[in-house]
Amino acid sequence: MEQPPKLPIMAIALTTIITMAVLLVISSIHNSLVARRKDAEKAFANLDLLLKKRHSLLQKLFEAARHILTSEQETFERIAEIRALSISPDLDTDQNVELELEFAKLADRIVAAARDCPTLKDNPILQEAQKELADLAPELNIHMRNYNAAATDYNNACESFPSKTVASICSFKRRKLFPVPKKTQAAQPMPDQGTE
Repeated sequence: MEQPPKLPIMAIALTTIITMAVLLVISSIHNSLVARRKDAEKAFANLDLLLKKRHSLLQKLFEAARHILTSEQETFERIAEIRALSISPDLDTDQNVELELEFAKLADRIVAAARDCPTLKDNPILQEAQKELADLAPELNIHMRNYNAAATDYNNACESFPSKTVASICSFKRRKLFPVPKKTQAAQPMPDQGTE
């Protein structure tokens, strides 16, 4: 009785082993990208809580200043639009980052105008909101840096070979980063009543 040739069995076994190894590597890369994306999402969720708190504090400040700073009505209206958009569950992280950057610029503009207005310098609501914002700023900057670190790690993984190939096949997209300012107008306290 003749034995079947062993070469085809060896070739099939070797092909199976190589295929399994490639699938294992691809699966490992995919899982790594998913974990990094989840880390970035978690960091943004933590940051988002502080951003919402800042929005609430700034809302107090805006309400105190709105009736006096009539020249800034368009800015107040755009801020209201941004706040309404920012609570939409349909926004992705990148859209939230864009809205937050615009909100921060507009808030700085209002705070600067409020600082220049003698009527508002003595307003206790404004002063309290400014103090709370100043207290919140360091924590907010820490969370922005944490998000940026997680998003950068994720972005780097999506751009380096061989994970770039898996990222493009599985539609992993880059995350936008926050520019982390040293100090924003909205975080600086109002001058004391006695100083000019």
